[in-house]
Amino acid sequence: MVVLEQPEDFGRFHLEIDPAVGTLEAAQAGLSLLGHIESRELAWIDHGALFELGRSTAAEPEAWATQAQAMLDKAARYGWVRAESPSIKSHIIWRA
Repeated sequence: MVVLEQPEDFGRFHLEIDPAVGTLEAAQAGLSLLGHIESRELAWIDHGALFELGRSTAAEPEAWATQAQAMLDKAARYGWVRAESPSIKSHIIWRA
């Protein structure tokens, strides 16, 4: 199950994986509709899927989308956003 936690925290975007998932392959299966896991440290998240999750969880969906896009515009300058989908680079944190 994928959940967007702390949707208003635009300074610490990352993917967390629960250890109960077990393997990298199982994590990828759980994320398949939202992105792609490249390695144990890096994933790529689909822009549209992230925005759909954000709008569905945020108190003010349009304000959230504006702030999220500003975060991505800034991140793009550092190579964290690419043209092809999935397009948003994310660190992976494996929960203890």
